[in-house]
Amino acid sequence: MADEFKFEFNIRDAKTKETIRKFSASDELCAELAGRFGIDEIDDFNASFVIHELEPASLYQVKVGIKASAKMETVSGDVISVSVDDVEEDCYTTRKDLAFSDAEDDFDPYAPEYIEHGIIDLADMAFDYLALMLDEAFKEEMAEFVEEGEVTEKSNQTDVRKPFANLKDLIDQKDEES
Repeated sequence: MADEFKFEFNIRDAKTKETIRKFSASDELCAELAGRFGIDEIDDFNASFVIHELEPASLYQVKVGIKASAKMETVSGDVISVSVDDVEEDCYTTRKDLAFSDAEDDFDPYAPEYIEHGIIDLADMAFDYLALMLDEAFKEEMAEFVEEGEVTEKSNQTDVRKPFANLKDLIDQKDEES
């Protein structure tokens, strides 16, 4: 379904100031994206887009706002929940000279995306940013989870009773008395 889900923007529909588009993902789409991303669950995935025409009919700035929550179960069976609420932006162009480098081997990560057939695939953009945002959120949450686990493990080590820890001292003391 995610591969089939289309939310496209035709650049002929661009308004002079800004154009706004929004979508809320269905439960089926959220479940498919969760499977694609290798996590257990995605809830309340919403995307909003603000499209600015920077140059008439040739250069567009697209800001995407992503809101979603997700859950993932760790190997130990703990469930980690995260939420994302962030805005990212990309530029798109119909001009090949802006989108592609003259040299075949050069790749410019800051070059605008090329618009084919006058269509910007907003769903693809939203899915890519959702994946990146969730990946970052889960990494941060896992780092905190691991740190908390290490602290708990260290505190458990200090509380462990060691009945023979002072046995050497007792033997030495007995030898001195004899």
